[in-house]
Amino acid sequence: YNLSHFNKLGNNFINSLTWGVQYTHYQSILESIMSDDQDDIYVFTRPDVMFKRDMSIDEFDLEKFNVLFKHENGTSGNCDDNFWVTPNKYIEKFSKCVDHGKGNGKITHAMNHLLKDEDVPVNYVYTERQDIKIGQDLFEVVR
Repeated sequence: YNLSHFNKLGNNFINSLTWGVQYTHYQSILESIMSDDQDDIYVFTRPDVMFKRDMSIDEFDLEKFNVLFKHENGTSGNCDDNFWVTPNKYIEKFSKCVDHGKGNGKITHAMNHLLKDEDVPVNYVYTERQDIKIGQDLFEVVR
């Protein structure tokens, strides 16, 4: 697989809402990706995660947009918003969802609903939330 790393944070990244910050981060990355679209798979994370282990591509369904888990508590059906893996074929639709979410004040936890509206299939990597710690065994948020 062809992989690239993008992390472009500028002054426009500073925002009082976590979701606005994440959306701005994703828009910046997507702008780079869309101008030089040569990679097979894209991994999107919050800019403040630290990986705790190596990962294998076999952990993900490369025919779908991958989210770590779906929030089962409550009735929202929202998803984890810290780590996403997607094949190239969903980048344009994901970009549209990011723009729509940011422009309409949607929280990033609602990305799975936005993707569904664009007919993008979602794979939940962890079918059961084995513990309540963010990132499971893959990463931790460093603030």
